[in-house]
Amino acid sequence: VTGYLKQIENLEFKSDKDSLLVCRVERQISEYLKKNLNEGKVNKLIITILKNWDIEEEHILDCLEHSIKPPFIKVEDRHSGVKKVRPELFYELYDLVTHHLTSEQRFIKDNNFPYQVGAIVELYNWMNTYALDDVFDNSKFRQKLETVWNKFNRRDAIFTGIVGHLLTLKYCFIIARENQAIALKMVTIMNNYNHIMYEGQVIDLVLTFDSEKKKKLLRKNKLQDSISLYSQRIYGICGGFFEAIGDLASQIGNKEAQVFNAKEVDRLSPLAGMYYGIIQMIRNDLGDYVIVEEVTGMSKGMKGISHSDITEGKTNIAYLVAFYSPLLVKSEKEFLYKALNAQLNLKDKLKINELLWKSGAIDLTVELIINLINHVKSTIIPGYHETPTRMKWLFSLVEITREILIPFKGQALRHGWTKYEFDPKLLKDITDEILSFENKTAKERLGRLEDLQRLM
Repeated sequence: VTGYLKQIENLEFKSDKDSLLVCRVERQISEYLKKNLNEGKVNKLIITILKNWDIEEEHILDCLEHSIKPPFIKVEDRHSGVKKVRPELFYELYDLVTHHLTSEQRFIKDNNFPYQVGAIVELYNWMNTYALDDVFDNSKFRQKLETVWNKFNRRDAIFTGIVGHLLTLKYCFIIARENQAIALKMVTIMNNYNHIMYEGQVIDLVLTFDSEKKKKLLRKNKLQDSISLYSQRIYGICGGFFEAIGDLASQIGNKEAQVFNAKEVDRLSPLAGMYYGIIQMIRNDLGDYVIVEEVTGMSKGMKGISHSDITEGKTNIAYLVAFYSPLLVKSEKEFLYKALNAQLNLKDKLKINELLWKSGAIDLTVELIINLINHVKSTIIPGYHETPTRMKWLFSLVEITREILIPFKGQALRHGWTKYEFDPKLLKDITDEILSFENKTAKERLGRLEDLQRLM
């Protein structure tokens, strides 16, 4: 492991190479831990990381503490404050198959256990994934607070992320002390996802079109190929995390004492999580086109400006559908191409929205989300031998997608935009592409990774 860490000393992050190196080190650590995973091994590894960080203890604590401040910020303006989607999803899926059990029947008797798991999930989300992602994306602020690398430096942020991965595992052992078999299940699930996460980050880096060389991939690819890559990206960096949360919920509560179809729940719970994460990400990507300067009452979550994904060079379903659309002329597609990784003014943002509206891409994305939610409600949720009213409510939180059309319709009316109907076959193809994940392994869902690494 000391050898792994030497790879990330003196990184300058002038290209994707350094970010890819950090991703590789995280995967190497996950692989190292898979062999004979136990608490003693995690403890020794934490000590090794801290020794290699080689800085004052107080400074290390400052970095770790700063990384988890954002979830506790008071809600102000358009910033979302306390983040609880992931813990909430875990609790609902966990409670769904354990709420009839007495504390004595549960694998872990402490009534605070599900909340402690939720806290660990958030610790990993902020101390690991966001701490490192902000380095890769060069993001200086998150929820109005300086990101770890911006407040300290990139080296500190990288070590914070690695320690966040390991503390996640350490806390799993701590809260499940009374049942080490359950602790090991939790640690295995989270460590395995960490490997998936840093495969997904590789795809995310490749699909961040922040250079002319990388943008040429858009011209080279066809729409279906680009949609396939995008789908794998959102699975790796989001859907896989929620899938792991669903896996945790089904594995650690002794559901066998409550439900007859325990094996089926083992299949359904991770899928429910995966779909929730994917749906939420597609929806948030679409929300990024809502021009907040014009919609003062609408929350933008953690973002205070619109089109931030485009300015970072990131594409999404709506952008890709418009970019490859036969309904747009060459000059319009060229505008979308040049807008990636560019500074945009209000006129530019309106032009992007006009082209997305004209091509039917916005409506298609909305219908895609509805298709995915309907699939979950018709095939996943009914598989539980319960009445999962709260699960239905949870998915209804991402089901308000038709309302997102209101600001776009307002813009279209004010500016006299034309709109064409999207191709229903294209909608079916994209829906099927995402639904195909259901019958694939995690490795198959990231099947383009090796091709992309060669491209890099």
